[in-house]
Amino acid sequence: MPFADTAKRRQYSREWRAKHTESLNQSKREYYAANRDRILESRKQRWQTSPAVRIAHRAHCQKYNQTLRQAVLQHLGEVCARCGHADERALQIDHINGGGRLDRQGLSTQQFYKQVLQGRPGDKYQLLCANCNVVKKRENQETRKAVA
Repeated sequence: MPFADTAKRRQYSREWRAKHTESLNQSKREYYAANRDRILESRKQRWQTSPAVRIAHRAHCQKYNQTLRQAVLQHLGEVCARCGHADERALQIDHINGGGRLDRQGLSTQQFYKQVLQGRPGDKYQLLCANCNVVKKRENQETRKAVA
């Protein structure tokens, strides 16, 4: 046996994979292309029959959303643009010119956060604490119209 020592075997495997990353990825792409329907059906079956898979996915998405929210808060300055309040639990992303409901329509939370991160701070979005956000909406009459 060439590698009786498991540490040496692991090191060799890491080095080999690092050298052959592109060929390994190409093999994976070819396998997926040849077996796409079977793979997708297997994933669908696992999703439908295993609550643990859905729970793990939900936890992963929540953690990722929290990471993105932190990045957005840092991007926009981490304090309320009006009063300077810095408690992140009360900070909300505000559309400077209004129209936020229409702008967010059809976007997931992740897509919205990524859209905010793409722009320059202060162009389209700002951070407001919950109180300042409500005051701004009332001052600018941005409240939703009642449906008759």
